[in-house]
Amino acid sequence: MSLFSDFTQGAIIQNPKATYSYKKALEIKKETEPVKTWKEIRNEMKEKLTPEEYKKRLYKETYQRKKEDIAKKYQEKKAEEEAYIEEIYKEVYDILPEPQDYDDIFTQKYRCDDIVKDSYIFSWWSSKLARMNWNYTPKQKTPFRISKRYGIDFPIKALMWIQDKAYNYLKPHLEEIRNCKYYLSKKQYIYSPIYYIDEPLRTIADNWPVNTARIINVADWMIRWKFIASELYLWRNNFIFWDVLVTNTWNTFRIALENNLPWLTKDTVEKIHSLRMDWWKNKWEKAPPIYIVNDAYLIQIHPNERETLYYIVPT
Repeated sequence: MSLFSDFTQGAIIQNPKATYSYKKALEIKKETEPVKTWKEIRNEMKEKLTPEEYKKRLYKETYQRKKEDIAKKYQEKKAEEEAYIEEIYKEVYDILPEPQDYDDIFTQKYRCDDIVKDSYIFSWWSSKLARMNWNYTPKQKTPFRISKRYGIDFPIKALMWIQDKAYNYLKPHLEEIRNCKYYLSKKQYIYSPIYYIDEPLRTIADNWPVNTARIINVADWMIRWKFIASELYLWRNNFIFWDVLVTNTWNTFRIALENNLPWLTKDTVEKIHSLRMDWWKNKWEKAPPIYIVNDAYLIQIHPNERETLYYIVPT
């Protein structure tokens, strides 16, 4: 038996140059050997080889060196072209700033000023708005846009639901209440407006399980033939109150800033808002610039599948 037969087939190294130890030895040799110039390499070959072998070896080495040089120049040129293309792409696409939503920016910035107890409400009936002479207050007669805020659909759906309920409740009593009047009481409280109401509207309203002001809202709307049952009605008198809309349904909506009211823009809103808050805190006797928005509807427009725009439409 030979010594070779003791080895298994798996123990035979088929390619010794592929082993880790061989590669490691080459790396160490490469690091320790001095770097030779091309002239020194040619002189060594000339001494060791015959003229014919030297000529073949020189041609082969020259070809390899040129090939590496061409490949290196190609990679450099390719990297330069890719960097240039990337620079153009960034100039056209990436560096363009994202469009800023100024409505969202200022809604978030002034949220604490526009809400009461975490809700966008305004107690207009207990404020100076109720004591103003509305006959001399200018009127906004053209539609304008309000900005979308987080959760805006909830009050819209809630108001639309109660409007439908009140409309169906009052429809059978329309002839009875046709000549009924109502008056805002001089003494008011923050939580709900108080009215003097003629009979039988008073009794009908008292039997309604929800707030009396909602019944008066819809009744007045129906008596004057202003109703559009498919849209959300905001009441007879609503107010542009500096930079917000205050509705008689007690809601506060921030007015959109772009392509809307010419005097309220992203450049003027901070000044206008500061004046509104200063007037509110200091209780100036002079009224701020207020517009009445009569018999307004809140209309939703869908210009495409992704967007919903909200408009206030006086009638």
